[in-house]
Amino acid sequence: MNKNKRSRIVEIIDQINDVKNDIEDIISEERDAYDSLPESFQSGVKGDKIESAIAAMESSNESLDKAIAKLNEAMK
Repeated sequence: MNKNKRSRIVEIIDQINDVKNDIEDIISEERDAYDSLPESFQSGVKGDKIESAIAAMESSNESLDKAIAKLNEAMK
């Protein structure tokens, strides 16, 4: 792989990291929203939906980590 292609991959990795950071911000906001709910709502449907959303976003960030690892592997 030539230098230009490696440079493009590095840019893509940077973009993925930006997306990951944005997702982390949203996760943090959702956790705050969950924590501000009364306990009865936390254990209800609304709390379950927030927890599911957080889990899905955490899973997506894990997938993005794997994508970054594969891109780094491709540059070797």
